[in-house]
Amino acid sequence: MAKGTAFGRQVAAAQWARTEFDVLSRLREAGLPVPYPVQIVGTELLMEFIGTDDERGAIAAPRLQETTPDPETAARWAELLRGWVIDLAQLGLVHGDLSPYNVLADSRQAEPDPVIIDVPQVIDLIANPHGSDFLRRDCVNVCTWLRANGAPASATDPEEWCAAAWRGWD
Repeated sequence: MAKGTAFGRQVAAAQWARTEFDVLSRLREAGLPVPYPVQIVGTELLMEFIGTDDERGAIAAPRLQETTPDPETAARWAELLRGWVIDLAQLGLVHGDLSPYNVLADSRQAEPDPVIIDVPQVIDLIANPHGSDFLRRDCVNVCTWLRANGAPASATDPEEWCAAAWRGWD
């Protein structure tokens, strides 16, 4: 892997897929809204399709960034995503790259709920010396987007989200 050979890249890709499979499995077991990991085939991770399938074919659920929720939906998403950040922190983890680009609006539901994606880079919140910085960045990214889309400031205070996430570790 260090030399960047084709074999090394293949090993790295397989490790990345294995890591994502393991993380998704752990988060699903904890009841968090992430895609169900199905299996690994070579270097590819197969997981639950989040979207719809109708006469037009398969349509992937949109990323939050691609949506324009009404204020009521944005407020509901704020509550759900705050809970996700806190629950993840209780597992001793932080996403590390949480943003409206890594959250899907589950279009299979009448009122779409957020589903978190892109989790293989989760960070140990406690052991990583920058864990609190990653937590703060995740909270700022999501809260900023939610506020810009009509969620109330009282529900999208990134400092409050961080404080709530840390309460289980006090």
